[in-house]
Amino acid sequence: MRIVVVLGMLVACGGSDGGAGVTDGGVASDATGGQPIGMCKNYVVPALPDSQLVWHDAAALVAIEAMTHFSVSGDSTISSTGKLTRFVYDQAGTANDFTVDFTYTTSGQLSRRTFNADGAAAATTDDFTYTSTGKLARWNHNADGATDDVTDDFTYTSAGMLSRWDHNADGATNDVTDDFTYTSHNLISRWTHRVTPSDGNLTEDFSYDVDDRLTRWDLDRSVGTDVDSTFRYGNCER
Repeated sequence: MRIVVVLGMLVACGGSDGGAGVTDGGVASDATGGQPIGMCKNYVVPALPDSQLVWHDAAALVAIEAMTHFSVSGDSTISSTGKLTRFVYDQAGTANDFTVDFTYTTSGQLSRRTFNADGAAAATTDDFTYTSTGKLARWNHNADGATDDVTDDFTYTSAGMLSRWDHNADGATNDVTDDFTYTSHNLISRWTHRVTPSDGNLTEDFSYDVDDRLTRWDLDRSVGTDVDSTFRYGNCER
């Protein structure tokens, strides 16, 4: 089944927050990916409530940053450069005790996090590697036993935009490959989402006018309702 939606003249004035779910953390559900939304002062990116588009590298960086923060009080060891290198939580008794160690690259990016708690089952190691330009290239999560191991690989365009995210989980299911393509102005033009099993596969296509305003959004699902939305605008106010 396909639903076709035609939205009328969209000329509302507004800011540049995208208007469709772009967050400071970079998890985006619109066509901009956190990029500038064009030259028109009166353009607001249409909301796409059915879109599942996520820039996974930006989401991962938020998660990595959160690893250095804790909701309980403990003893922190700080390096000469101001980086947290160890956090120890010591509760009365040992059942909830844990120690977390952090190592960093020469440029100050987190390269390893080791978590050790009471009992080996809770031990995890997270390793991070980066491109020559400092972008996240791989996140390897190694848990005690193989069942929860995960590796995420990230590749980028020459302009530094995320072009592929490979999520490799332990076992034959739950793997994901997302591919991202862009216009010459680095606006998202296609996002393909491939999963195992394949009933969750989908593709989102985005088209723009000469002023980089979204004119069409097409969602194709392997299972479920497809959506085809077109958008029309008034004159571009510069």
